[in-house]
Amino acid sequence: GAPPSRALLVLGMHRSGTSAVAGALRRAGVDLGAGLMLPAPDNPKGFWEHAGIVAIHERLLAQMGRSWNDPRPLPEGWQNELACRSAAEELEVLLRAEFSGSPLWAVKDPRLCRLLPLWWPILGRMGVEPAALFVLRNPREVVASLSNRNQWPEGLSRLLWIQHLLDAEAETRAVARTVLTYEALLDAPVPALGAAFAGLGIAPPSLTQVERTALDGFVSRDDRHHVLPATQDPAWLLPQQMFQTMLAPVSPWAGLVPLRERFEQAEVLYADALDGFAQLQREERDARIEVDSRLLEYDAEVRSRGELILKLDGELGSLGQQHVALQEEYADRTRWALLLDEEAQQLRKEKQRLHAELQGTQVELQGAQAELQGAQAELHGTQAELRGIQAELKGTRAELQGIQT
Repeated sequence: GAPPSRALLVLGMHRSGTSAVAGALRRAGVDLGAGLMLPAPDNPKGFWEHAGIVAIHERLLAQMGRSWNDPRPLPEGWQNELACRSAAEELEVLLRAEFSGSPLWAVKDPRLCRLLPLWWPILGRMGVEPAALFVLRNPREVVASLSNRNQWPEGLSRLLWIQHLLDAEAETRAVARTVLTYEALLDAPVPALGAAFAGLGIAPPSLTQVERTALDGFVSRDDRHHVLPATQDPAWLLPQQMFQTMLAPVSPWAGLVPLRERFEQAEVLYADALDGFAQLQREERDARIEVDSRLLEYDAEVRSRGELILKLDGELGSLGQQHVALQEEYADRTRWALLLDEEAQQLRKEKQRLHAELQGTQVELQGAQAELQGAQAELHGTQAELRGIQAELKGTRAELQGIQT
């Protein structure tokens, strides 16, 4: 039958070069699936992490009261909890959708180092043969990179580096595994990947010259921003010994066993302190959440009152404009009333003048009527005299006729 599908699990602490390795695998023809996270300023060439897988890991850690940067061990028996079973169901659906039929695929997420027990049953049900590719970088450089990006205390980053490496080593003892150093990848990416494939018993993908050139161009020594030598600081003794042990050309894993024992002995001393500190952090976080919630309520009330004030200011402004308009209308009407009053006074004066003129006319009319009556009387008198003269004339004419006859 067909050979089983192979899954490369890229393992390493954050800032160890896992992104560069995953990106190089992609250019070498290894399937990383769709839906990869977008590049970011702190990783401009890309994270090469499947966003869906990272989201499942993040939710599971949160449900366990942990996060990717929490140095405490995971809760005892977490693999048997409902949260883990739910995450496994969701993860299996995603993996089958993304990688069914893919002969060689890879997953890169530093959270894998601590969550490998979630993966083994899923890969077994899928008939996928896993292989662990450890990406190793000088822990001092990892810590310096984290300090530069996250402004973390050196001790926290150092502890996380130790835990990620030891947890991943303990969980991969039953699968094929090998180590690829970040420095080797930067120096010669094609031979470095070839050696990694050989160490895992996987035939390396056949690359054309164009693909080899593209792979060489993707990886650059300029991407290594921190180069630090060993230090005599006692705090660095254990991680530096672990790093040197992992650089052994043949079977580096056995050398980690006594170093793990030393770490676990020290862990006993501070594990309770970390739990207590985490409890204090949770209480402080809950208190901050409560304060933030109240602040949000106060902010909402302030915004509501501010909006009311703005509304009232708007209404007041509108009333002010109405008041100005009414004042202008009142002034116009006052001027109109004054004009009317002035016209009324002029009309009253004109009335008085016309009344006086009427009275004078009436007096003149009365005088004219008296004169007319006198003239009429005089006319009557004249008419009477005229009749008398006419009578005398008539009599004279009669006498004259009598004389003539």
